[in-house]
Amino acid sequence: MRYFVAGIIVICTTAVACVVNFFYIQNKIDGVLNSLEAAEAFVTSESWGEAAESAEEAYDKWEADRDYYTTVLKHFDIDSVWVSLEQLKKSIGLEDTADAAASIVSARTYLASIIEAEALSIGNVL
Repeated sequence: MRYFVAGIIVICTTAVACVVNFFYIQNKIDGVLNSLEAAEAFVTSESWGEAAESAEEAYDKWEADRDYYTTVLKHFDIDSVWVSLEQLKKSIGLEDTADAAASIVSARTYLASIIEAEALSIGNVL
């Protein structure tokens, strides 16, 4: 009986940790996505100074939790987002609307795939 109870406690603790991790990551990624949305609006209107600030804000938000992401996410995903954000900053610096828009789409796609991969679903559990 003692092993059964211990097993249930371990399972419950793991489930709670997974839920907390998902909501933490989702919250942090939503902040990055909000900054990317602002950057996209500024790129579209060719307000390059504001676009650069928004891109830098998105980058800083991503980098602020990089150590945590390194612990719980695939390194390919982490690096892909980082490269997209770096490319965005460079494109904005060059005032290249098409490249900046492509970098924003790329970063959004990688961020969405992280949220999907971390989501609590039967497919992810199995």
